[in-house]
Amino acid sequence: MNDIRQAIEHYLIHLSTKRFEILDLEQAVKKIMGPTYYNQDGYRGFAQTVHEMVENGQIRPISSSGKIGKQPALSVRYQVVEQRATLPAEIREELLHRYHPKMQLHDYFQDAHAYARDKAILQILDEFLRGPDRYMMSCNERSFQLFRDEKYLADAKTGGALLRRVGLGLSDLFCELTHEPFFYVLRNIPKGLKEVSGLIIENKDTFDSFRRQWDEGHSTVFGIPFSLLVYGEGSKIIKSLPFMHTIETLSGRSVTLYYFGDFDRSGVMIWHRAMVNNAIELLPFIPLYEMLWRKYPDFGGKRPQPDFTPEVMSQFAERFPSPLVEPVRKFLMDGRYLPEEGIDRRQIEVTCS
Repeated sequence: MNDIRQAIEHYLIHLSTKRFEILDLEQAVKKIMGPTYYNQDGYRGFAQTVHEMVENGQIRPISSSGKIGKQPALSVRYQVVEQRATLPAEIREELLHRYHPKMQLHDYFQDAHAYARDKAILQILDEFLRGPDRYMMSCNERSFQLFRDEKYLADAKTGGALLRRVGLGLSDLFCELTHEPFFYVLRNIPKGLKEVSGLIIENKDTFDSFRRQWDEGHSTVFGIPFSLLVYGEGSKIIKSLPFMHTIETLSGRSVTLYYFGDFDRSGVMIWHRAMVNNAIELLPFIPLYEMLWRKYPDFGGKRPQPDFTPEVMSQFAERFPSPLVEPVRKFLMDGRYLPEEGIDRRQIEVTCS
């Protein structure tokens, strides 16, 4: 397959949800086309094809999602404009009477293509719901049992999207998500204390320097007494953060979470995605970022960094004291960086009490 439009259409036809991230689409097109992607003008050819498909009414941009940091600019997210085909009477009858009553199938009545695509999966779900198996399993275990694909049910864009479409949850399939664990240190928490604070550190060296202070009983940083110290392990924290709910000592307590990572686009995007993907408030620990900023005011080297969203850089900068908002925003938009390791063990020892 050596045509960008064909590669895009190949990707879109296998989507189980109408919305998609433009960067996910670009990565899929690169994978499908291989080196020929760059022979067809690479990203510029991709962007031109996306604009043409918008003009043709095949997809539409979601304007509220903002723009990616590439030129020509594309929206962060798009939606497929579905081309519907009416179902024959016999298939409508099948949808009305063939499937388990828990399954909400009204979306399929005006969309023959979607029903043809999903029918085999719907039949597997129907068979399970009518069967005797009520043993609680992990999501991946049940997914492999039913679909011979251990990742299917947990994938928000495929199995997860289909379950939402038919009104089912993992509990209906007697399975549950197993959260990726993270390494953490927990201080003794007084029995009656209902509100505690936690600090997430992106990289292992800085985490270890804080851990040494925790071990000596020095877990107050810039006046905030922390009970929980978490090793974020780079971007892994985006998926592993829900593991916090399994920590029994924190059960029934309100936890205010702070984050400290590399002072660059990548670190800021990790903070943002961990917050948005988990629907929580995650506070950048500004005193540490400000200490790093003031220690190396003239450094800010440059290095290759992943795609970013300009609006997120601005949101992060606005957390700083007003005199620093614009300098921090410009620093990030220019692609500069300060690694969190710029605050060394000696400074951390002085900072903790």
